[in-house]
Amino acid sequence: MAGLHELLGLSSTADPEQIRAAITTQRRRLRRRVTSPDIAIRQDAELAMQRLADAERGLNSSDSTLAATAEPTSPAADAGPATNSPANPIARAVAQLEQGQPGVAVFTARRAVQADPDNSYAWSVLAQAASASSDHATATDAIERALDLDPEDARLHALRGAVLHSADEPAKALAAYQAAASLQNDEPEYRVAVIEQLIAGGDVDRAITTAQHAYREQPDEGVLRTALARALAHRAYLAQHELADGRLLITTKEQARYVESLAGRGLSVASSDPTVHSELVRHRDYACKASRPRFSPAALKQNYKWPLGFGLIGLAPVCCMWGAFKPETDLLTKGLIVVFALGGLAVFGAAVLRACFQPQYEHNAALIEQSEPRRMGRLENAPSKPSSAGARAR
Repeated sequence: MAGLHELLGLSSTADPEQIRAAITTQRRRLRRRVTSPDIAIRQDAELAMQRLADAERGLNSSDSTLAATAEPTSPAADAGPATNSPANPIARAVAQLEQGQPGVAVFTARRAVQADPDNSYAWSVLAQAASASSDHATATDAIERALDLDPEDARLHALRGAVLHSADEPAKALAAYQAAASLQNDEPEYRVAVIEQLIAGGDVDRAITTAQHAYREQPDEGVLRTALARALAHRAYLAQHELADGRLLITTKEQARYVESLAGRGLSVASSDPTVHSELVRHRDYACKASRPRFSPAALKQNYKWPLGFGLIGLAPVCCMWGAFKPETDLLTKGLIVVFALGGLAVFGAAVLRACFQPQYEHNAALIEQSEPRRMGRLENAPSKPSSAGARAR
């Protein structure tokens, strides 16, 4: 009993309800450590999770005999040979997963659940291993069994989302991620998983709304800022037309403004992901470029009459310019000649600009008419599945 109380940070007089509450609190604290990139930290957390599961089973079996059934009394023997020993199938299955041997890990994890069928963590390891092996049926059954044993564990719901996503069941995966975020709303990774699943399912507008709500609640969380920026970047991508060769095109002024607005909003949240940042900059710069006028030979060929006509009209006052330099011409006449000549040149220049230059998006619109796009962009409330091509440089 002393070892269990010491592990949970409780006094020796704690009642079973206090012990259960402490086990739940301790488990939540360990969840982040289980996903740590440091192998030593992760393994320690996994062993601690195993000990907590043992303690909870012992507590459920008999409150009065907790000391005899939950854990050994000394810290040295706390983990027990079945947990710390290399022969422990759960630890070996986790190690095999880390070594890139999911098939072997499935076999080892099966031994773990056969030896201890009431261990939710063992079932979750089996689910991870089976999913990594593309055995989606086994993975789904295993994670459902784990959740039957521990339905309030947000980590298990998130794992269920990952398993179902791998099994190509996006609606169920989204529901699982939402359940995880609901159970542990202060964990940003679960909220990010919801956002990314919405993006993967094509509901990008809803992903943006969800990401904005999460960002407002936790503005200092870098992963949430990046998730919002990624959702906005993907929406900017979907708002543009995509040709068969992968080029993205903007064909209207409204489209250019919309893409520029999305990119600006994404840049304003200051994502720490350089890939997302560069994609947003690329979308913003191209939206600005699409609104700039450029010389178009096709427009000149179609509208040549306007610059030609205004050019002939402007030629008359220009031809009179020589009279402004005669000594006998008075100052007022000289001024009028110069004004009319400059006005004629200005009108000619305006006609050339109006008839021979056009915004880039108008040129793109003509290009769209002459080709068969892979995907047509939409401005808002039009979710569509993301293309595999991704955004390419113009």
